[in-house]
Amino acid sequence: YLLAGQGVRVARPFHLRWLLPKVCRDNPSRWRAVWLTSWGLAAVAMWSWSYARTSDWRIAGAATVLLLALPGVLGPPVARPVGVDLPALALSLAAVALLECGWWPAAVVVIVVAACIKETSPVFAALWAWHPILLLGLAAPLIRGLFWKPQLDQVTAIPNPREVHDHPFRTALAAPDWRDAWTMVA
Repeated sequence: YLLAGQGVRVARPFHLRWLLPKVCRDNPSRWRAVWLTSWGLAAVAMWSWSYARTSDWRIAGAATVLLLALPGVLGPPVARPVGVDLPALALSLAAVALLECGWWPAAVVVIVVAACIKETSPVFAALWAWHPILLLGLAAPLIRGLFWKPQLDQVTAIPNPREVHDHPFRTALAAPDWRDAWTMVA
């Protein structure tokens, strides 16, 4: 993402994730500000969505705490604070909360922004909300993919990342964590 922030063309799927590198560039304090803000937005969005669905502040609070306590929400140290997962999660949850409150035009705008951060955001948001309108956000990565082609960058060209990039399923299945029951439960 730092390379993309410098204007370097990057490999797929990173070329679809253009918004944060455009805004934050290669400035670590901007990335940190986005990362910290995303924690708050994710908490507010999760609470809002849960409360709008259940009208019970206790359930909304529990859902928010459980979400923020998930190990994957923090992300690996290498992706902190320069990463797209947490901001995309926060905006996707915001879109779902807006949709739950009946504000579907705002939800569509927010999910398009989230899709410019991470291309899978509309799919997850549509599944969470169980509503296909959020799939309109897929237009953003589709248009980006049509007009902006990926290019193998210097980071992805390193042998280990290149193997993961070229064969993601084979390298994932070869990882020992798949056989660790505690890791899979977490």
